[in-house]
Amino acid sequence: MAGNILDVLSKSPNLEGLIGNSNVAPFFQTGTPATDEFQQAVRTYGGQKAEMGVGVITGWAAGKLLERAGAHLSEPPTTTDLLKGLWALKNDTLGGLSSQPLTFAEGQPPVGLSCWYALRVENGTWTSPDHFSANCDSTHID
Repeated sequence: MAGNILDVLSKSPNLEGLIGNSNVAPFFQTGTPATDEFQQAVRTYGGQKAEMGVGVITGWAAGKLLERAGAHLSEPPTTTDLLKGLWALKNDTLGGLSSQPLTFAEGQPPVGLSCWYALRVENGTWTSPDHFSANCDSTHID
């Protein structure tokens, strides 16, 4: 399970070469506006308590999706307005946080590719063997 990939696992010599995946940007990635914003938020609000890993950035990405979908909510906000915000998203990767383009259509379940970022432990640290490129299976998930 990708949510169980924690930074601390890279420190065990027994796990050298461990391979994992993440459906959102790797938690250690920097150099893009979206990942740099995440890293800054962790430094600002996470302190020493944040157990860095895939679960943390997955929660961040979920919050960014809510932020994007709710960008034009009425006051008071309604479920209908939030759904309209989701339905307006077309091939949106949330600035690269999502490994696959997100599209929502009214009255239809979300359809997408099976995409992921590869992760690997090398020399006691997490790396991206494919240089932070999303990998997608051509089979659609229904």
